[in-house]
Amino acid sequence: GGAIIILGSRLLSSILFAESYEIAWIYIPILTVATVFSAFDTFLGSAYFTVKKTGMSFKTAMLGAIVNIILNIILIPRYDAMGASVATFVSYFVVFAVRALTMRKYIPFRLYPLRLTVNTVGCMAAAVIMTLYGKQAWGLIITAIITVILIVYNLKDIFGALRKLLLSYKNKKGNLTE
Repeated sequence: GGAIIILGSRLLSSILFAESYEIAWIYIPILTVATVFSAFDTFLGSAYFTVKKTGMSFKTAMLGAIVNIILNIILIPRYDAMGASVATFVSYFVVFAVRALTMRKYIPFRLYPLRLTVNTVGCMAAAVIMTLYGKQAWGLIITAIITVILIVYNLKDIFGALRKLLLSYKNKKGNLTE
């Protein structure tokens, strides 16, 4: 999903933003990857509450905030808003890494490191290419190719999730009519 948003970032900004803000599309790709990791962080953070380790949720969130502040101080003077975008991604990624490693002590789960790495590298590659070369046709083409590769790579999981969603909907609808 993140790769699709990255690919459509210029188009989406031309539809959603006022003309004077349309240039902001350049930040969407990296912030999209940051948002994906924010979702992972939120999921793992809620698991801390499940096992009554709320202090760990707070500590890891504070770690992310500290990383973000330090990177903002370093990157914003040199790279402006792009520095803030990169700092946001890195801080969410750090929180994810720490939470993924520490949470396994409390709740055993499979992390699928190969799948996670392929998807992260693919989305980051798409984000970098789109950010740097998204105005050129070849940049869009390469980003589209990466997006298609990621979709194909994850197709089994995508169909599995859709199947579960449809079955859940069907079951709820059936229960409502009874």
